Amino acid sequence: MVCEEADFSCAFCDPPSPAYERCFELFLAISDIRGQHFRLGTTLYRVFQDVGLVAPSVSLVQPVVVRSNAKHLVDLSLRQLMLSLKLD
Repeated sequence: MVCEEADFSCAFCDPPSPAYERCFELFLAISDIRGQHFRLGTTLYRVFQDVGLVAPSVSLVQPVVVRSNAKHLVDLSLRQLMLSLKLD
């Protein structure tokens, strides 16, 4: 079994950016309001053990985005969330 899950509470920007940090505060707040769990990634090992998987193997990947359209992932995600909130 392969599982990939994010933990948006670990996002960071260098150099530090108050606007970036605020975006992720809002992103997590929206996920909490909607009953989503955007902090699951760092708890996967414990979750796997709790369901009875013996000796799960867990790896952490921290993407670094410095170029291209991938830099817009945060604002595009927040825009999509905003649209979905209007439709709900």
